[in-house]
Amino acid sequence: MHYWRHHPADWVPGLEAMRALGVRLLDTYVPWQVHETARGVFDFGEKDPYLDVAHFITLAGERDLKVIVRPGPHINAELTHFGLPERVVWDRDCQARTPKDNPVMLPMIPLAFPVPSYASQHFLDETAIWFEAVAEVLAPLRHPEGPIVLTQIDNEGALYFRDGPYDQDYHPDAIALFRAFLKHKYRTVKSFRAAWSDREINFASVLPPTKMDAKTEDDLVRHMDWMEFHEHLLAHGIGAMARLFEAAGFDGVPTMHNFPMGESATPLNAARMTADIDLVSLDYYQGANPRDHMTVMRRTSELAVRSAGRNSPPYAAEIGAGFRAVSRVDRSAHRSNDRARPPCTN
Repeated sequence: MHYWRHHPADWVPGLEAMRALGVRLLDTYVPWQVHETARGVFDFGEKDPYLDVAHFITLAGERDLKVIVRPGPHINAELTHFGLPERVVWDRDCQARTPKDNPVMLPMIPLAFPVPSYASQHFLDETAIWFEAVAEVLAPLRHPEGPIVLTQIDNEGALYFRDGPYDQDYHPDAIALFRAFLKHKYRTVKSFRAAWSDREINFASVLPPTKMDAKTEDDLVRHMDWMEFHEHLLAHGIGAMARLFEAAGFDGVPTMHNFPMGESATPLNAARMTADIDLVSLDYYQGANPRDHMTVMRRTSELAVRSAGRNSPPYAAEIGAGFRAVSRVDRSAHRSNDRARPPCTN
């Protein structure tokens, strides 16, 4: 239930209806772009009652609902810019880069936008400011004092679905991280040069490949290293975010990250991710047909086996059932203020 999309007078009836259905676990996004009024300035209900997330979560707890908090920074939630502030996505220091050093654009309705880099220290610094604001408001509501029992770090981190091997990320911070990744993998310049079949390269100045130009088997090594690095890049970025949220004051609560549909075709790697995330979960939006049923069985089997191996519970973070994935609902008649809001989705 997305509190900011409902009139506050509808919160209690909505929560009680969920409780009456037998629901015991409520989750809600906490959208950065909706709460931020200026860099470092946030409204958590002080001005706009729609944004009083602490009150909403308190109401949930009073109805014996446990709560999952999902503060992003990227949440999607059918919000423009996937819930990120416009000033952040248009800040060049935050943007993932193409091989030609251009912003990596996501062609998403209602408009395309440049996606952040998972390596950008500037983006992580901005995220830290957001996380500190969220933690100040919501940390007192963590279990056992409050109903918050789980928190999501980022959302469907498949490089914003621009996950081709040469789509990204050529941000300077990503290239620096790539060089550190190679140094850790190969240890010595000698072994690095032998693997890449290049007597001139070194860790300090090596550049990643920008297109598939391999002519021999030996040429493939640098390309495979670049593709493996994308797994490392995502694990590094999401792990850094998890540590930022904990440092902001949100410790003692398990963390999770949800893999999207088609996760096996992306650089998301559960083995790398679980170093910093407690629950690596799956999203399910398959249709009711035999082919999709086979996909559900395969994905669920993989999830169950992986979870058993780690002695952790298998977790499905999002399941769409019985309705279209996105439907538009006009709730303007219920709004008591004139503030412009994102379209309501269900």
